[in-house]
Amino acid sequence: KTHGSRFAVGDYWGPCPEPESQGIGGGADDMFSSYAVMGQWLVDMKIVADDAFENTLGYDEGDIITGMTSINGGTVREDQINDTYWTQIGRCPIDHYVTLSEYAGDLEKIHNNAEVDLYINEWGPTAGFGGSLNDSDRANSIFRVYKIFSDKSYIKGVNYWQAVSGTYAFENIMNHNTFALYESSKQIERYYKNTGRIKI
Repeated sequence: KTHGSRFAVGDYWGPCPEPESQGIGGGADDMFSSYAVMGQWLVDMKIVADDAFENTLGYDEGDIITGMTSINGGTVREDQINDTYWTQIGRCPIDHYVTLSEYAGDLEKIHNNAEVDLYINEWGPTAGFGGSLNDSDRANSIFRVYKIFSDKSYIKGVNYWQAVSGTYAFENIMNHNTFALYESSKQIERYYKNTGRIKI
C-alpha cells in the first residue's frame, strides 16, 4: 500500500513463494496445520491483495493479476489442495522440478486436479537432469521441456529459474560477468516468440 509506484497495469503479483516450506502439520514450527489451511491462506492473500490494489492504490479490477504465489507442483499433483481454492484464485502457479519423462504426465495430473490454467513460475534443469550441464545440453533440455509446455493450451505463462552462482547453479543461461547470453537462452526466447505465452 505504501509502494504504489512500484506497480503498473499488467503486473503479476506473486508474494510468499513456496509456502509449504514453512511447514504443514502438527509441529510447533509449522506455519499451517493442514494443506486445507494453506489453501485458504492463498485465497485470503489474493483477496487482501485485490483490495489493496483496487481500494488503496486505485487500480481497476484485473489491472494487476494477483494470486500468483507459487506452490510446489507435487502438492497439486498429489491433490493436497482442493480445487475449490484454485477456482477462487482463478489460476494455479507452480514451481516444478522433475525429470523430462515425468513432466508431461505431471502437468496433466496437476491441471486435472486444479481445474484452472497453470503458470510455471519456476523451473530449470537442476533436479531433472542433475550435474553441471554444458550449454549445449542445457539448451537441448530447455527445448524439450518447452516443447511439452507449448503443447499444453492450459499453460498460460512460463518463467525460467535463472540461478546466478553456486554449486547447484545448473540453470545458467548467461555469463554473469559480461551478461552475454548463452545458446540456451535462445531456446527460451524462441518459446515466447512462437507461443505468445505471457512472460512472468
